[in-house]
Amino acid sequence: MKIKEFEVNLILAEKNLRQSDLAELSGISRVTINSVLNGKTANFRTIHAIAKALNVPVRQIISEV
Repeated sequence: MKIKEFEVNLILAEKNLRQSDLAELSGISRVTINSVLNGKTANFRTIHAIAKALNVPVRQIISEV
């Protein structure tokens, strides 16, 4: 699965968070966060953890393509 990188970056900006903050909040490594935000695929567990950390529904950050 891929995420909507722009959407996640927009949410991060709105919440005044950095990728390292997201890594800490989600329990996902900063390297993995960076990879996912640069177009790499992620498993559902990773996507769910990111959505939960951002307090948004998973469907908001999953790419349809």
